[in-house]
Amino acid sequence: MRKEYVDLHLHTTNSDGEQTLEQVVEAARTAGMSWIALTDHNYFSIYEPVNIEGLELIPGAEFSTSYEYGTGQKKEIHVLGLFFEGVNRELERVWDCIEKDFWIEAILKVINSLGYPLTMQEVIACNTEAKRLSRNQVAKALVKKEYATDRDDAMDRLIGNRSPYYINPVDYVKYISLSDCVQTIHRYGGIPVLAHPFHYGFTIEQVEELAAYYRSITDGPLAMEVYYSKYSEKEIQYLESLADRYGFLPSVGSDRHKSSQSFARGEKKLLEQMKHARLVGGKTYTDK
Repeated sequence: MRKEYVDLHLHTTNSDGEQTLEQVVEAARTAGMSWIALTDHNYFSIYEPVNIEGLELIPGAEFSTSYEYGTGQKKEIHVLGLFFEGVNRELERVWDCIEKDFWIEAILKVINSLGYPLTMQEVIACNTEAKRLSRNQVAKALVKKEYATDRDDAMDRLIGNRSPYYINPVDYVKYISLSDCVQTIHRYGGIPVLAHPFHYGFTIEQVEELAAYYRSITDGPLAMEVYYSKYSEKEIQYLESLADRYGFLPSVGSDRHKSSQSFARGEKKLLEQMKHARLVGGKTYTDK
């Protein structure tokens, strides 16, 4: 019997992925996947579930949200919205307020001050397939002008979250709040998934604070990305414990952007638990 694999976090060229939707689907079929969720940034690449020769495509998106913590500091937090029964297009209104030009201009100002001349026009020219202007286009422009060896180098040294020159997007971009995002996903029939909890530069205490706040938003079903391809076994074990304590459904994702990245190979039961929770609601979501 063929083993069935799940990956609930994937990107295409509609946001900052390297491959088109068709190429991602073909790569997933070649890799023997059974279910994949297409979760481009603030964009739905599909609106209805689709079966392509045995591969199930799940509609979804990765929502950028604003989260206030500590003494009033703000952080961009990502929440995946998974919609197993399809997407109501009215939901896209939550992205109407997103305007990233000021943020990109602030990044370019820093880049130029470091001796790397780069214009907005050059950024826009990189990856014209993307539906929204993003930092990924800045990275591509830096590589094209030979200011960086590849996307990872551009991110690590110059513009990424861990770069010394990082510019916080929530200082320039109006995102929906984390609370409103979770409630909106529920209202439109989706399952919210707190994406990559260790990716925000938080201490363990701050990750706990984030988890507690996330849980306080609603009594409805909530998921968290536990089996994330870039995390160590120790990190995954901690997230398993965190999910168990707060009653989060564990999710699985590769956050695949490049053709060289492997797909996550999550168990089918993770998907089944989410679908069941979506139907019955309530506070206890997993079968013990």
